[in-house]
Amino acid sequence: MKSIKKNPSKRYFFLLSPVIILCVFFLAASGCVSQPQSGSQSQNSTGNITSPNGIAVTVPVATLSTTAPQPVTTSVSANATTPPSNREIYYGNIAIFMDREAYVLLPFEDIGVPYMMPGERYTIRVTSDHAIFVYVMNSYQVSLLQTKDGVPVYDSYARSYDYRGLMPIFSMDNIYEDGGTFTVKQPGKYTLVLDTRLSEKDYRVYNEVTKVAVRILRVE
Repeated sequence: MKSIKKNPSKRYFFLLSPVIILCVFFLAASGCVSQPQSGSQSQNSTGNITSPNGIAVTVPVATLSTTAPQPVTTSVSANATTPPSNREIYYGNIAIFMDREAYVLLPFEDIGVPYMMPGERYTIRVTSDHAIFVYVMNSYQVSLLQTKDGVPVYDSYARSYDYRGLMPIFSMDNIYEDGGTFTVKQPGKYTLVLDTRLSEKDYRVYNEVTKVAVRILRVE
C-alpha cells in the first residue's frame, strides 16, 4: 500500500486563503464608509465654482456696503451780513398843555447823546391822542420856535409842510401814530420837538392836554 505524501504547497495555500479573504473584506468595507465628495459644483472662498467638466469658473461675489451715510452739514459763511440791532435810549410819556406850552423840547443830550456824529442812525416812534408834529432840529436853533418863522406852514402848491428857518433833519407831520429812521449828516447837538401848535383843539376843554408816548432807538 502506497503511502500518500501531502504536498506542502497546498497546505500553505489553504492557510493563506482565509487571510486573503479577510484583507479583501476589510478593503471593501473601508471603501464603503469613506466620506463622500462634495457636490458636483463646489464654491471656494475666493468665489470660484468648479464645473462638472473640471473647469474653474470665476463668479463675481456681490458685496454689501456697511458704510454709514455721511451726515449732511451746512456751512455758514463767516462773512454773512449781520442785521442791525436797535438799542433803546429813551421811552417815556409826555403831557403837553396845548394852550400854555404848545410844544415840548427833548434834547438828545438829556437822554445820553450829547453830540451826534455823521453816519449815526436813530429811530423815533410816537403815539399821540392828538395830531402832532414831530421833528429833530439843531439845538442852537430852538430859539427860532418863538418867532413867527418858527411855526410850520402848509404849502398848498407842494402839498407839504414848510418848516422855513427851522430846517429839521427829520420830521413827521400831523401824525397820531407813526415812526421813522434818520441818519445824521452834520455833527452837532440836536433836539426832538413835539409841536401841537397846529393841532386841532377842542375848545370846549380848557387848557387841553395832549398825551404823547415817545420811543427813541439807536440803530447799531
